[in-house]
Amino acid sequence: TLELRADQSATFAGDVTLSNNKKIIYGDAGENIYGDGTHLYITSSDDMKITAGGNTVIDTAGDVILDAAGGDTVLKDGGTQYGTLTATSGNLIIKSGSTTMLTGSGANATFAGDVTALNLKASSTVANDQVLTVSNTGAMTSGSLAIIYGNDAANTKAILQIHEEATRSNTATNLLEITSTSSNTQLFSVKQSGAATFSGNVVASGFDTD
Repeated sequence: TLELRADQSATFAGDVTLSNNKKIIYGDAGENIYGDGTHLYITSSDDMKITAGGNTVIDTAGDVILDAAGGDTVLKDGGTQYGTLTATSGNLIIKSGSTTMLTGSGANATFAGDVTALNLKASSTVANDQVLTVSNTGAMTSGSLAIIYGNDAANTKAILQIHEEATRSNTATNLLEITSTSSNTQLFSVKQSGAATFSGNVVASGFDTD
């Protein structure tokens, strides 16, 4: 059943079927919807906006592909930008707000600012002259700070360990420990009292005392 009204609106009681590649055109040929029997195409000659009063869900059996020729995929909350994914020479830049946070180059990542992490792991050999800087403006009240060598439970060794505030209050307990990665034995330790202990001989070309 087809009902045509004087205001040029129409109501179909059943499905409306178009042949392959036949379009529903809005205003001009630049805005249209059509299907080829396999794929569905929505075309806009300018901006296209999808507005929903609730959630917008994209549920696909395949991949979701974002192809932005302008190079930026902008993330907003209530109209306010909180992040951007930017393409640069085939690599990725991640921005927080509008400020660059991370720049990718192949498998490498460069952070523009500080990195705060509870666990920081290196999965491959650390090159010479690489520096790991850990800064903390507050007290370490539990646990310990450790630089770990090894990638499994059997071979993992703490080569540098700084203990938490509660442990440091005990002058008989080590504040700082340095351990050999080959023998897993303690080489050097410092107690809260200031006493330093070497497990083996100390060889020095020059040695001064006050």
